[in-house]
Amino acid sequence: EEEEEEEEEEMKKDIDDDGDPIESLLREHDHQSTSIATQHAKDIKEEMKKIVKWAITTPVPDVNAFYRSTVGDSPAKTFPFELDAFQKEAIARIERDKCVFVAAHTSAGKTVVAEYAFALAQKRCARAIYTSP
Repeated sequence: EEEEEEEEEEMKKDIDDDGDPIESLLREHDHQSTSIATQHAKDIKEEMKKIVKWAITTPVPDVNAFYRSTVGDSPAKTFPFELDAFQKEAIARIERDKCVFVAAHTSAGKTVVAEYAFALAQKRCARAIYTSP
């Protein structure tokens, strides 16, 4: 009985000054939604702190030297053109058994990296997976 009386009192408090309980409920809903969203954002921020950095963001100081020292004189595949720095870096990392994620604009030469990876997989009698939109 006491709980019912408390609920009734709460409902009376919820009625807007104009006597509109719907406006009051909408304000309460907005407040709850904001609180939930704020808590959700805090939770996500805490989870992000736990995630290990997955991408290498530090550029290689001398990509050509890195490429030459890794690939050496017998690359799995050669190309009839000079590779760009991002291609050399990606290929060198693949040669070192690292995973790479290449993101570049259309016709920048991303497929070159994939072709090299397949050639290297074939040379090593291994498997390769290539995904593309």
